[in-house]
Order: sequence, then C-alpha cells, then structure tokens
Amino acid sequence: MSIKCLYINGCSWTYGEELGHQADPNEQSYKFYNSWPWHVSQHYNIPQLINDARGGGSNDRIFRKTVEFIKNTKVKYSELAIVVAWTSSERTEFGFPALEGYHDGESQVNWSERQFYNFHPGSDPIDFALNNAVVQKTLSELYKNYTILRKPQTDQPRQAMLMYSLQKICKANGIKLHQFLALHSPELNPNCPDYDRALAKNLNYHMPAWIDTNDYGDIINKLHEREDGKWIHKAKYNHPNESGHKIIADFVIERIGETI
Repeated sequence: MSIKCLYINGCSWTYGEELGHQADPNEQSYKFYNSWPWHVSQHYNIPQLINDARGGGSNDRIFRKTVEFIKNTKVKYSELAIVVAWTSSERTEFGFPALEGYHDGESQVNWSERQFYNFHPGSDPIDFALNNAVVQKTLSELYKNYTILRKPQTDQPRQAMLMYSLQKICKANGIKLHQFLALHSPELNPNCPDYDRALAKNLNYHMPAWIDTNDYGDIINKLHEREDGKWIHKAKYNHPNESGHKIIADFVIERIGETI
C-alpha cells in the first residue's frame, strides 16, 4: 500500500531555520516549501507532509512529539512513513505545569496541562519561558543546576535509547521508519575515535555525508553556499540555506531508496 502521510521531526536543520526572513509574513510558509522534508515528500509524491521539527529542539522533544503523533494520528499505520533527524545529544527539555490566572490576581498551577521547554548549550532559558517572573527564575535555576550536575557521558547513551525505543515502537505498529543524524554524534560515528560499537548495536540509522567524512567543515560550507558562490560562512546560526536543504534531501532520498 502506498504511503499517504510523511511525518518528519528534528531540530533547526529540519525546520529550516535559515530559510526566509523574519520580517516576511509568509516566512513560515517559505520555510515549509523550501526545507528538505518538502523536497523528500515531493520526490515520493506523498500527498500529506507533517514537519514537526523545531529550532533548538532536543532529542527528548523529537521522541516525545513523534510518539504523541503515532498515538493520536488518524492515519493508518500502513500508510504512514516517519523520518527522524536526531540532533545534538547534550540538549534537553523540562516539563513545566501551566499557570492559570484568576481575576483576583492570584495564579494557580494547572496540573492537567504541561508545557515543555528545550534547552541547549549557549541558549538562554529565559527566552523559552512563560511571561512570568517566577517561572523564568525557576527555569533559569533549574537549567543552571542541571548544567552543573549533569555528566556528558550519559547524553549519547540516552540518545541511543531513544532511537532504539522509536525503532521498536514503529516496528510493533508496522510503521516505516528512517533515522539519520543531523548533527555530529561521535559515539555513533564509526569514523570517530569515540565510536562506541556497543552503543550503536541494533540501531538502524544513516550517517550524512557532512558528518561521515573528514571534510566536515568543507561540506558544511557547501550547505551555505549560494549558486553564485558568494554565500559562504554567512549563515547566522550555521544552518543550511536553500541549496543546503536540497543536498540534505538528496541524501535522505538516496538512503531511503526507490520506495519509502
């Protein structure tokens, strides 16, 4: 049976962070129709595309949102394909109960609603917080303590666990799943000294060309270069431009093969 819905998740590289301009009211639409998920869906002539990626998103978010979609979608599993582009393993997210305001000025926690905030190195937690001073302070302290206490050695095993769990969920439900690494993950890269064979065991994933070579920097530059060759090192957050997203789409299509 043919695939009728393509669900894709990831971080800013999948979302299309560098595409379009913030001052353009059609920016979101431009991102959608110029990022690599759109090119992939068009190649396979899939009628419905859901790009659930978000800039700064963590692997925790990717896993959570993908599983939520699987649980709640009305699409038949036999007609669904999922492509996940996993991000940096050191990112994380925190769940925080929502606050409900009342006419007397007091606020009460609503435990039935929960919001999630993604954090990664170099980010300011306040940017991701509610417009509430108490919440902002709490999240800032939480992220500060987490950064101090966490052990980076646990990040990659957690990512491997999420990848393996998603594999099992999709296999159990007859869903076609394709996984690849959007950003550098040394423990999962056979060409890196830090490669962990035991960690990568039983994981089905693809290594992109911009990771699985010794010319990582040069390939990243190509993702940002305009056709006239004038746009190099100009991407504000080191994200791929339109040409870069076509390169990523070609890679995904090549690894998936003729049928998704």
